[in-house]
Amino acid sequence: MAEIICTMEERFPAPVETVWNLVTDLDHWQWRSDLKGLTITGPDTFTEHGRDGFSTRFTITCRKANALWEFTLENENLTGTWRGEFRAVEDGTRVTFTERIQPRKWWMRLFARRYLQSQQRRYFEDLQRTLVNRAP
Repeated sequence: MAEIICTMEERFPAPVETVWNLVTDLDHWQWRSDLKGLTITGPDTFTEHGRDGFSTRFTITCRKANALWEFTLENENLTGTWRGEFRAVEDGTRVTFTERIQPRKWWMRLFARRYLQSQQRRYFEDLQRTLVNRAP
């Protein structure tokens, strides 16, 4: 099945180190409104338990502090990869997330892109709110 790609970019009003630490701190996931839990299963693996009832398994494939975080992902509906790029910019951080997925069922292609965009938008809204609330 053909790959579906969704990329979203946003600027956040915080230093790159702050944004990086928040996004990559798997022990403190509670700021995310889409999750009901997260289980760390190994040094480079974790499972997110979504409020929608689905659990997704992740394997970290690249980690360059304050710059790049990548992993593979898999659940009963899809497989794919996720890439997060972090860049310091004037007055903050520019973040680019790219998700590439392959739905396991043909009919999921019909709404997969819209679903990914919605998930990324929600993640960015949660991240923005959390960073603003933590600002001095």
